[in-house]
Amino acid sequence: SPAPAITAPLAQTGGVAGGSVVLSAQAVGGPTILYQWFKDELPLLDGGHVSGALTDTLSINPATTADDGDYRLTASNNCGTAQSAVAALTVSPACSGDVYADARVDGLDIFGFVECILTGIGCSATDLDGDTLTADVDTDEDLDSFVTKLLQDDSSCH
Repeated sequence: SPAPAITAPLAQTGGVAGGSVVLSAQAVGGPTILYQWFKDELPLLDGGHVSGALTDTLSINPATTADDGDYRLTASNNCGTAQSAVAALTVSPACSGDVYADARVDGLDIFGFVECILTGIGCSATDLDGDTLTADVDTDEDLDSFVTKLLQDDSSCH
């Protein structure tokens, strides 16, 4: 059986904090290919917000700016090892109110904002009044600012 070869480069190289980042590559080769993802030359393990470390698709959810770095995939079998090209991942900070992480503050963000207030989950983009307190702690002020931002004509993140 042939040694593995990477046939498709890494797919995604950017994301927004609080959102999901997926990196994938394709390999061909012998009957069994073993995969390993690396960040900054260190092997990744599944756990926390990282899954797929031993597959051809790596998921980081929720992504943070701490996930910035150089990622690559190795594919190996008993005949050899292939490495993907390095992809530099940059995770941009979420803009205030963009809980859905789609670069807009709109109706899609309402559920996440309410979930933050009720459960404390997914709150990274909910400090809308700039006091460093998220909506689960600072509900009244952040809620007022969130509603104001929702009602603006241009709710895109700049």
